[in-house]
Amino acid sequence: MNNASYKDKVIKGTAWNLLGTFLMLIIGIGSSVLYVRYLGSQDYGIAVYITDMSIFAVTICSLGLGTYQSKVLQQLNFESRYSEYKFVLIHNIKSRFLMVMAAILLIIVAGEFASDTVILKNKSAVIFLVIFLVIQMLLAVLRGPLLVEYQQKFLNSLDVGLLLARLIIVLVVICFNYGLIGFLISEVIVEIGQLILLFYQFNRLVWPKIRDVQPQEYPGIFKTSLPMYLVDLSTKIYSKEYDVFLIGLLMGSQSFREITIYSLNYVLVARVFSFLGLGTSSSASLIMNFSSELIADNKAELLKRFIEKQFKMFVFLVLPIMFGGGIVGGNILQILYGKEFSDFSAINALFFVGYSISVSSFIAKPILFVLGKEQALLKIRLLLALVKTVLLLFAIYNFGIIGVAVASVLIMSTSSIIEVILLRECINFYFPKIYFIKILISCVVMSLCLLAILHSINTVDLVRLLLCISLSSIAYLCSIYFLKPLDYEDYETLNGFKMIQKLKLNKIILLFCSSIDQNQSAKR
Repeated sequence: MNNASYKDKVIKGTAWNLLGTFLMLIIGIGSSVLYVRYLGSQDYGIAVYITDMSIFAVTICSLGLGTYQSKVLQQLNFESRYSEYKFVLIHNIKSRFLMVMAAILLIIVAGEFASDTVILKNKSAVIFLVIFLVIQMLLAVLRGPLLVEYQQKFLNSLDVGLLLARLIIVLVVICFNYGLIGFLISEVIVEIGQLILLFYQFNRLVWPKIRDVQPQEYPGIFKTSLPMYLVDLSTKIYSKEYDVFLIGLLMGSQSFREITIYSLNYVLVARVFSFLGLGTSSSASLIMNFSSELIADNKAELLKRFIEKQFKMFVFLVLPIMFGGGIVGGNILQILYGKEFSDFSAINALFFVGYSISVSSFIAKPILFVLGKEQALLKIRLLLALVKTVLLLFAIYNFGIIGVAVASVLIMSTSSIIEVILLRECINFYFPKIYFIKILISCVVMSLCLLAILHSINTVDLVRLLLCISLSSIAYLCSIYFLKPLDYEDYETLNGFKMIQKLKLNKIILLFCSSIDQNQSAKR
């Protein structure tokens, strides 16, 4: 496969990811705003707790086979080894099904012995939790092979269509005043619709390849998937779902308002990044699939250039989001969800900083998996997961959700930095320091512009806030354009005097001085 076809795959996959995440951002925020304002922070917190618990439980039941599947199926499909492909897929389904059945039994038993402050005592909540758990398991099994087939167009179109359906159902629930139960039923209907469409696409694209072949054993599945499972589990401990799980478990029924506040702050930040295709599972899967093909095809140099471009794009997009989001994130939250959230801008700013750093993990981790560095990732993530659990237990009892946010940001940032360093040791990719400095200067210019505009506005509404963001973004791009003469190849050799020459600042200074002399001569 030539370089052009590799490039074409990445560009098409990334383009569909960006389009899908953009539409999902708009529709998702719209539906969440309606639900928060309709249900209120207490009932919305219950709904978030149920869905987050199901997502966390799916990870526990996965045995690492989801990540293993993404890594192995890509190679087997590339080499047309469909007998082993079928074996891995069947093994994945059987193992996950057994684990989910065990998890359901555990949830039912735990509900019998739970205290009244724990949501598992609520029979309706347990029923919806079990349904979500089964559906999420089946969705995870079906999406993996479709990602291997580079079906980003279909998957993103499906996600957008389902969000539109969810938005329509939201309006129905509100119009007929069905309340929390109506919300949960609508979520089940949408997820079942997604499951049917995924099964149709799987049956059309994947099943014909493996239908008539006999499964041939692929050795070492559990030996390889177990470290991946522990990495996935520790990664999920870094996530919002684990934070929400502990908040609800330790703070009881009084915690659902705090869960809503914490969740909306986190989700808003995640959606802002996903708007640019950053920090999403789709982008990570695309990077993993592409890296697997490059390694299988012995394209080490191309992989190195691919990583360099990924990190340059990361710095170009992430730094301005971190600076700008930290300034206006609280205003966005208040405008969307109400004045109830006006006192929690500090949490929002913390998440913008932490998530900005952690996005690098969505580049480093999938490539490290492909390079076979599961054991190193496992040691890092297990240690930090243990540290985070201890910090969360201390923070929840002493500082509430602000302490949880600090602990979460600290751990996710530390883990991501270590993973990038590990990737740098495996693949000696080049990243020019002056490029980072150039972007950093532009971010400072953008931030000053944003603060000046906000200071001059008496009241901040959605239109004015969008205008502020647009003007500051223009300032950021103009600053980068002004610094453009610093070409890549000269980065490491430029000294201060050459920089001034490159930027033509000396001509600007001389022109300014000559204009002053002319003014003084005219006065005389």
